[in-house]
Formats: sequence, structure tokens, C-alpha cells
Amino acid sequence: MKSLKLPAEIGNLRTFVSFVSDCARTHGFSQERVSDVELAVEEAVTNICSYAYDRGQGDVEIRCLQDDDSDRLVVEITDSGKAFDALSAPPPDLAASVEDRDVGGLGVFLIRRVADEAHYLRQGGQNRLRLIFRPS
Repeated sequence: MKSLKLPAEIGNLRTFVSFVSDCARTHGFSQERVSDVELAVEEAVTNICSYAYDRGQGDVEIRCLQDDDSDRLVVEITDSGKAFDALSAPPPDLAASVEDRDVGGLGVFLIRRVADEAHYLRQGGQNRLRLIFRPS
């Protein structure tokens, strides 16, 4: 298991993405799947940095694990910010015109599209988003 914990600041976004990119490459993922992992983590961490902490002070921890029973990559993103289950949000109305759409919601949509599984858990005052990726 590898982990990285840094302040929840947009300035750290590239470091978080680079970290999961290295994890995915180490697991033998293709460049396409590495890009999927990067996209999902970028969207999730951006949401945390933007909305989780009222005064902007808090951390994000990302852990990369290999699933015991397969070659799946498990990425767990944890923060101690406000409780927020992004996965419970309704999907965006992609058929609506740009002018009629609500602002936001596409990040969660993208996470669901590129991750094979996504799970949310609020436990011990922490949000934990668990993303599971298969190599292909």
C-alpha cells in the first residue's frame, strides 16, 4: 500500500494526480486506464479542495491498494471535511441545453464513467471515497 497525505489545496492537485498515476503504472495499467484514474482522482480532489473545508484548512489522504483477489487497483480518498456523498447526487441532464443545465455535477458523472466501482462511506468524522479500477 502506498499513501500520500497533503493539505487540501488546489496547488497540491498535480502531486495527488502524479501519485495515483505512478500507482496505476506500477500495477501495469495501460496509458488509457492511467488517464482514467487520473481524471477520477482529479475530479474528486478538486471537489474536496473546493468544498470540504469551510476555512480551507484540512487534509486529503490518498491510498493506493491492490485488491487481494484480483489485479484491480483500489484508490481510497479520505478527508475530514463536511459530510458529502457525491455519489448520491442525481446524474446530470446531458440532454438539456447548456443554458438549461445546472452548474456542476459533471465531475461525479465522469468519476462514475471511468471507475469500475465507486463507493462512499462516512465514518469517524471522515469522508471516504473508494474507487476501484480494472486494468482494462
